[in-house]
Amino acid sequence: MTFERIREIIVEQLGVDEAEVKKYLGVIKQRLDKKISGAVWQRREYHRQLKQKSEHAALTAMVQGYMKYSSMNIPVAEWEDVAGQDEK
Repeated sequence: MTFERIREIIVEQLGVDEAEVKKYLGVIKQRLDKKISGAVWQRREYHRQLKQKSEHAALTAMVQGYMKYSSMNIPVAEWEDVAGQDEK
């Protein structure tokens, strides 16, 4: 099933506003295209931080970054630092 077909079903059969559907399907498409989720971002960011910091400091920095971006209501596929880097 395509995103277009999913959009049609949600708008036509469920009556959800088309702009809202496009917004959230766009977020899902970004995540799929970039192969990123919150969990993937956390793992990548932790390993990136671990190269320069102790385990505790790396974990703290990762959580601070996660809280920063999530509080800004930015989709995870648009977060800085490690989005798009190869898996560790």
